[in-house]
Amino acid sequence: MKKLLSLTLAAAMSLTLCSCRNESESQKVENKRVLEQAEENAAAYIRDKYGFDADITDSEIIYEVKGWDFILPHSEATSSALITLKHDGREFQLIISGNDKNTDGADNYQAEEIKDKFCGTIRSELGEECNIYYANKKITLGGKETGNDFCSACFDGSDFSGVISNLDYCIIELYGTDLSDAERFDKIQQLADCTDSYNFYVVSYDSKWSYDKHPVVSYLEKCEELTGHRHTFDISSYSEIESYRHFHNDGTSEYHVKYSG
Repeated sequence: MKKLLSLTLAAAMSLTLCSCRNESESQKVENKRVLEQAEENAAAYIRDKYGFDADITDSEIIYEVKGWDFILPHSEATSSALITLKHDGREFQLIISGNDKNTDGADNYQAEEIKDKFCGTIRSELGEECNIYYANKKITLGGKETGNDFCSACFDGSDFSGVISNLDYCIIELYGTDLSDAERFDKIQQLADCTDSYNFYVVSYDSKWSYDKHPVVSYLEKCEELTGHRHTFDISSYSEIESYRHFHNDGTSEYHVKYSG
């Protein structure tokens, strides 16, 4: 009985979801125009940014929730598209507007390269085990928000300024580490100088267990899931943190020691 009920509900929801996008013929024609322009823009964007041509393997109009139909969201087509491309065996995605001819987009082609280089730079400066967790501010084009790894700037392998200029936050995690030596974290300060975010931290947990558990990161993920916001957090509220250094984008930093009990 429960299985039958579940299948019935699933079928009903599927039909309702379809009806939420029951578009007029004129809207379908407009969607086709937007998608064709977006694909053309995507090809130009990739060519301009990276200097190569990529094969488009998939493309779809981006929809934005405009209200609710009973208990399900009602979505409407935007003038932007999510384009999936492939180059030299690597698949990646790009978000770009198809309203007119432009190359104003964001992609994740270099996502792994940027993360590996960023993490490597931090580890080489600290000389010890660490975790790095960071997120770019979401780039919204026509109502679609990109993932954390989408970026408009091209990474040349050394200059992070264009890549991390719009960081929402960055948390570098260690454990049992003395963070009082400001000179040791000079390189991290230089990275913090490149971003307009005030949420740039190095934290030292009181144990390996806390370090592995990622209490701050877990909270950030939960906060994003529940509220959609990734910047509403307070480092000082975590009892597992032994000390932390808060970096500012004006070339300064603050060292904070936490006392338990």
